Amino acid sequence: MFHLRRISKSVTVGCRLLSSSPVKPPVGVSVDSEGIAIVQLDRPPVNSLGVEVLQKLYESICEVEKNKCKGLILTSASPTIFSAGLDFNEFLKPHPERCRLFTDSVLDVALKLFGTDIITTVAINGYAGAGACILATTCDYRAMTTGQSIIGLNDTTVGIPPAVWIYHLMARLMQRARRMQNTPALVPSCTQQNELCRLDSLTM
Repeated sequence: MFHLRRISKSVTVGCRLLSSSPVKPPVGVSVDSEGIAIVQLDRPPVNSLGVEVLQKLYESICEVEKNKCKGLILTSASPTIFSAGLDFNEFLKPHPERCRLFTDSVLDVALKLFGTDIITTVAINGYAGAGACILATTCDYRAMTTGQSIIGLNDTTVGIPPAVWIYHLMARLMQRARRMQNTPALVPSCTQQNELCRLDSLTM
């Protein structure tokens, strides 16, 4: 397992960019001198996961695979928020085709992260709710900063029950599936998450 290096907003320093597009994408990709790809969510203010972000994330992972990088670190350009989760604007008077595209995009990214041969690490540097928590569970290694960072499935707070495949992902990480916490408004602290085995390490 490659070591987890300190990641900040200046993450591209000393790295080569995989994309030269003049338009700032919602997901940035760079590769450091050791061949580790850093994939950054960069959709202010809260990195909500809409169709375009999810599709770009999927394309970025494919790009990392194509370049045969040694590993992938998924993180955020924001110093306080990893991602607020799925973009609820996608559910506001959705067109049936758009809704199908959205749900397919969520599953595509989850399957791509879960099934890639590249070692994947998620560096959670802030709030990671719902959809962001799902993405974290698909990675090989999870690290979170201490302090205000929290992670969890808070979908039930707004009346959205997680899909069965999400339960299986969560149970896979835990020593005992019965300890899984999915009650409304309950998002344990990073220390509690570590004890529940949702995280692999905590960093200051």
